[in-house]
Amino acid sequence: ITGEKTWARPIGYDHVAGRRVAVGQTHSNVYVGGLPVGTNEFSFRSLFSRFGSIVSTKVVNDLHYGFVKYTSTAEAQKCIDAMNGVAVNGMTLQVRFANKQ
Repeated sequence: ITGEKTWARPIGYDHVAGRRVAVGQTHSNVYVGGLPVGTNEFSFRSLFSRFGSIVSTKVVNDLHYGFVKYTSTAEAQKCIDAMNGVAVNGMTLQVRFANKQ
């Protein structure tokens, strides 16, 4: 009611949201939200290439998100575990398996 922020993440908080659908996952497409302004295809690919072989990338600059598709779900999971919650140029990334459509 006072507008005061009273909640904070507990010490040792793990970004579990990125792993919640890993069991039985059948695709390797990863959603990346919260991209910094000015992220382009080259910088996006270079940021995520260290986690495995990339099949494709897509960056939506106007909405600050993108997708990266790896050759395996294991590589995608490795990316999610390492990058979810990481700050890049002042923006915190939200990294998780993309919704399959």
